[in-house]
Parts: sequence; structure tokens; C-alpha cells
Amino acid sequence: MKLLIFTNVILLILLELMLLLMMRLIVGTSPRACHGGLRFSLHIAESDR
Repeated sequence: MKLLIFTNVILLILLELMLLLMMRLIVGTSPRACHGGLRFSLHIAESDR
């Protein structure tokens, strides 16, 4: 029983780390991205056209 909870916690932490990495990749590493992430991504989408 304890082992199950332990593995579940590790999986959750791994998932959160993956999500954080994905956000970091999508938004970019600039410090301003935290405040205007949506505007930043929209700007990238517009510049790709």
C-alpha cells in the first residue's frame, strides 16, 4: 500500500515537471513571458504566418 502511494507521488511530480518544461518551451525563457504569456504566444503565432 505504501509503495503504491509512493509511486503515485513520484508520477505526479514527474508530470508536473513535464508540464513546467512544456510551458517553458512554449512561452520561451524570457522573464517577461510570465506576465504576458498569452500575448507572447499570440505574437509568435502572428510572426510565423
